[in-house]
Amino acid sequence: MHDAGLRLTADRRPPAKERPVEPLRLADAYARYRATIPRGQPVLSALATDGSVVLSCNASKFDHPHKDVLRYEDAISTDASAERHKVLLGTHLKLAHEGALPIRLVIVTPARGPLPRIIGVRPDLTGKVTTFDGDKFIVDFSRPAVETPPKVKTRRKR
Repeated sequence: MHDAGLRLTADRRPPAKERPVEPLRLADAYARYRATIPRGQPVLSALATDGSVVLSCNASKFDHPHKDVLRYEDAISTDASAERHKVLLGTHLKLAHEGALPIRLVIVTPARGPLPRIIGVRPDLTGKVTTFDGDKFIVDFSRPAVETPPKVKTRRKR
């Protein structure tokens, strides 16, 4: 059984009661990670002040290769964005892949019929670019491991 926080349903959107994202504007979603983008610009990625890369991910392109991993697989060439946004995305992916920079997740669910586009963030997940060939890329997202302090044995006084 997969962790409910990482699960997506068949239509790639978790049920409303399980949906851990809150609807935002794109600039506000990026601002949650301390990355700034020009308002109204359809950017694909940006650098945050902590050095991480913030990535806009289409909700329909996620998969679960194994437990506790949410995989995003895409290609820069298939995006309909302007060329300058694609070039910037390529630069950011190269930096993240070569420098092992963390990826922060912005999920974009495209509009469907009368339903508007939904943008949300998942600050509980951190990604790593596992594959990047200049076009196709794979980012694996997971929850960071929480270190628990070792238990110290103490003797009780009698």
